Amino acid sequence: MSSPIITPELIEKIFKLIEAETSFPRNSIWYEIQDDFQCILILISIDEFDEEDLNPAFRLVADILNRTVPGRDDDLSWLVAFMKNDKRIEAYFGGNLSAPKMGLP
Repeated sequence: MSSPIITPELIEKIFKLIEAETSFPRNSIWYEIQDDFQCILILISIDEFDEEDLNPAFRLVADILNRTVPGRDDDLSWLVAFMKNDKRIEAYFGGNLSAPKMGLP
């Protein structure tokens, strides 16, 4: 079994960066650890926002995750979905060292 990529310290760092660099408050962000601590799914509720104004923020969150979450060979290490009224509005993914631009805006 591989060493975990997703740790409590990494999760806290992700939350702090998203809060500091975007308008998304911590209480709008949920996460799920997947693939034996090798991948993280981030869900961000945008119910309180006008989604048309959020495209730059969506890309910024993807950039935060891409520079913060360590990559893996031939697999993803992170996914993010932006949810409005429990429906996915936008999603990005990354962390695949074999295809570093895949899933990015």
